[in-house]
Amino acid sequence: LTIYSLCIIIHSHKWGVILKKLLILFCTVIMLSGCDNKKNNVESFTNIMTKNKYKVYDVIKQYDKELVKSARIATKDNYQVEFLIFKSVDSAKNSFSVNRSYFKELKKKDDVETSLSNDKYSKYTLTTKDTFYLVSRIDATLIYITVDGSYKKDVLKVIKSLGY
Repeated sequence: LTIYSLCIIIHSHKWGVILKKLLILFCTVIMLSGCDNKKNNVESFTNIMTKNKYKVYDVIKQYDKELVKSARIATKDNYQVEFLIFKSVDSAKNSFSVNRSYFKELKKKDDVETSLSNDKYSKYTLTTKDTFYLVSRIDATLIYITVDGSYKKDVLKVIKSLGY
């Protein structure tokens, strides 16, 4: 049964109005169930990072609890991935801006940067001769990474699995 078939049935059936409302309700429920990105929580971060052989630590004590709800650091080899959940989207946006500005100050002539931003998502990367920098935000969450350039591929792979 296709959407087109359902439309024909709805228009030709005396119960069409009821069926239309049920179809709209069903589609709305399906669409909304996909809106909550479950990757953007502490449990998912911890599970994904652990599966990728990172050690995950709770570091909330290092942050202002009035701004940050949760903070984790995942370590592997000689680098770490910081994951923060802020109490507000505005706080996450501010933190993203501060970190992006810091990275931009490090940029030299031959370095490569990428930047993408909208209301729900922001990402900035800087690749220098020796180092890879990344800060990415989805809603009120933030990922922050500074690693030796030799780990860039590994980091990008795990960041992709996190949905950033």
